[in-house]
Amino acid sequence: LNIGPLKKLGDLNCFQLDLGDLLFDDSWLLFASGIGLFHYRNSRSRLKLAFPVLLTLFAWWEMRQMDWYTYRYVSRVFTVVVALGLCGAGNWDAELTRLKVMFPLRWLGERSYSIYLLHMPLTFFVLHQARLHGQTSKLSSLLIVTPISVLLSVSAGHLFYQIVERRFIPGKPLTA
Repeated sequence: LNIGPLKKLGDLNCFQLDLGDLLFDDSWLLFASGIGLFHYRNSRSRLKLAFPVLLTLFAWWEMRQMDWYTYRYVSRVFTVVVALGLCGAGNWDAELTRLKVMFPLRWLGERSYSIYLLHMPLTFFVLHQARLHGQTSKLSSLLIVTPISVLLSVSAGHLFYQIVERRFIPGKPLTA
């Protein structure tokens, strides 16, 4: 972390903390791409057109230095390409969400925050119960823990959405 002009500020990591999983690895790019995409989709300014141009230049730069044998930088390029695709796909959002085949995804999307809030504790509970009953293999995790966790998370998320979340969504009727 002590690079360039920042060295003049002193040791920025004097406590020797492992900051790798914060936003200082490639995760910052995911975060920045999401923020940029949100601004691109919601801004009325002409400056928003700079976002796809910057993404394209960044993808080109990363591909130039990519190590094709170790796949270093692949996650960065993938992130940028997905963000570019979402910039272009935004023109068809309204039409896609109206399709009947998209109803399950739309239903899950409405409840996604509620599901997100409950997923981790429910999954840890199911995983703990499985381990208590001797189910410790990867196969049992795939065939038992995952389906039960998903079913519980979606069910509990739907209940939480009905009881709590939708009351705080502006313009959403409470009789749905």
